[in-house]
Amino acid sequence: MTPEGWRRVHIGEVASRLGRGMAPTYSSSPSGVFAVNQKCVRAGRVSTDFTRAHDFAKPVKPDAVLQDGDICINSTGTGTIGRVGLWSAPTSGIFFADTHVTVARLCPTAVVPKFFCEALLSPPIQKEMEAECFTGSTNQIELSKSAFAGLEFLLPPLGEQQKIAAILSAVDDAIEASQAVIDQLQVVKKAMMAELLTKGLPGRHKRFKKTEIGEIPQEWNVLPAGEICTLITKGTTPAAEAQASVGDIPFLKVYNMLTNGRLDFAKTPTFIPRAVHEGELRRSRVLPGDVLMNIVGPPLGKVAIVPSEHPEWNINQAIALFRVGRAVLPEYLFFCLLHSGYFSWAYSRAKRTSTQLNLTLEICRGYPVPLPTLDEQRLIVDALASVDTKCAHEDLWLDALSSVKSALLSVLLTGEVRVRVDEEDAA
Repeated sequence: MTPEGWRRVHIGEVASRLGRGMAPTYSSSPSGVFAVNQKCVRAGRVSTDFTRAHDFAKPVKPDAVLQDGDICINSTGTGTIGRVGLWSAPTSGIFFADTHVTVARLCPTAVVPKFFCEALLSPPIQKEMEAECFTGSTNQIELSKSAFAGLEFLLPPLGEQQKIAAILSAVDDAIEASQAVIDQLQVVKKAMMAELLTKGLPGRHKRFKKTEIGEIPQEWNVLPAGEICTLITKGTTPAAEAQASVGDIPFLKVYNMLTNGRLDFAKTPTFIPRAVHEGELRRSRVLPGDVLMNIVGPPLGKVAIVPSEHPEWNINQAIALFRVGRAVLPEYLFFCLLHSGYFSWAYSRAKRTSTQLNLTLEICRGYPVPLPTLDEQRLIVDALASVDTKCAHEDLWLDALSSVKSALLSVLLTGEVRVRVDEEDAA
């Protein structure tokens, strides 16, 4: 049912220009003219970070130049097709979309660009775009101009669009601000790791020595992980019939390991029977406090500490298990494995195939770990964990904001909840 005052329209009806961009001629020299590609379109915005310079000697058609308020849609490519972004023109430079990006320029008296962008990002329109895709002559998935133009969406009066767009923009601003805090905290954490794991606590050490992993305090030792761990092993993948969405023992896969050092078992959880866990997979039984690292990539080197949510876990063959001895804290080993400077030692020794990178158990056991006293390990861990705690709180807030936006999209874009439009909004 169409809400009162709203109408269902085709995209082609409200676009003054609709079509793919032009083929760029790339230049290695700065030209002031840039091509916007698929990588630029993400999260409802169009970034200039991945643009490439176009040869200024090759003219760009005036109507191909992106204008403020244009909507860019990825119309080619598996995994990226259907991404939508609102273009906000930078203060300098000329930008145009390449042939993998469709540009919709809207009739300003009919559609508010931000509202239209959010409508395209809504699950119903995304599903329709996916359904309209076809395999082109180059074996790429494509969305044609005609199919895109024929998609329908609900269009409220202009004043209501403006109000909805303002509400969603306010949530987007909060999401962006929260993400900026998380990004900055990650920068701080990386800098602290580089300092604390190579120089120790500030002011504690005066003399340093060179080792295979760089300069460390004179009082520290460097030992291979195999000497400070009681167990280093990897998992096994059981038969498909032994894996289920419910069961006795949680079974971790690489996708459950996040790049921020946490586990997300809520993402497509898999369980195995206890008999399998204690039988053919007994070697890879995992306990709370064990340190995990993925050893098949790319990407390589995601690290996590097993939580106490379950008394026992198990892992597949792409994950290595490190169980520490008394000389090292699991949290300290976690940060050492996560530290890019130390991980480069392992990465440089990874076995490479045409499609994969692999860390062997031999590499894992030889992983060099700088070892301060337990007391200093604990103080280093406390300092780094405090940043992780702040990141976790900000992540929760970001998740809450994302949930709020999803809820708003479902009710505002369908007219289930109507917004009040004042006279000044309608003007």
